Amino acid sequence: NAMIPFRPVIQPFLDAIEVGRISPAQVYRFTTVPLQFVYPWKRPVEATPVTHVLSRLPRPRTVAIIVSDAGAASQIYNRERVHKTHEFLECLAPCVQQVIWLNPLPPSRWPYSSAIAISDFLQGRMYSLSHETTAHILADRHRRFLPTAQPLPSRQLDTVPVGVGGGL
Repeated sequence: NAMIPFRPVIQPFLDAIEVGRISPAQVYRFTTVPLQFVYPWKRPVEATPVTHVLSRLPRPRTVAIIVSDAGAASQIYNRERVHKTHEFLECLAPCVQQVIWLNPLPPSRWPYSSAIAISDFLQGRMYSLSHETTAHILADRHRRFLPTAQPLPSRQLDTVPVGVGGGL
């Protein structure tokens, strides 16, 4: 599984959710593309339809954080993966205030892989996930990642990590 080596970088998010620093939050895992089903983080054998999860999100207060290499680990461009990810993001967009994609691989690994196309579609909202990025986001989790957007007051913003790619 491509995401296992990145567990140490993802763990601060999971710890922050566990102790309530990011709350409320729902954490799901997925394999490749979360188009039909996601799996609750602590019960990875229970498939939950994506439509069920999306229909229950309070749009004005939800930020979806996706942690995935977007195919960069394989360094292969997979047209089907790009298409299905685009389809998922199109379904997700009307249900959330904002989507942030954290890629555990540096941008130098994205070219010639599906990650570059997914990053292009996200229009600059795919970030390289590092300990520094994680610390910055956790320190200021209400920061808006769209250049022209105004931050919401902290009491009005829920953070929902929609998925962590792969089966950690």
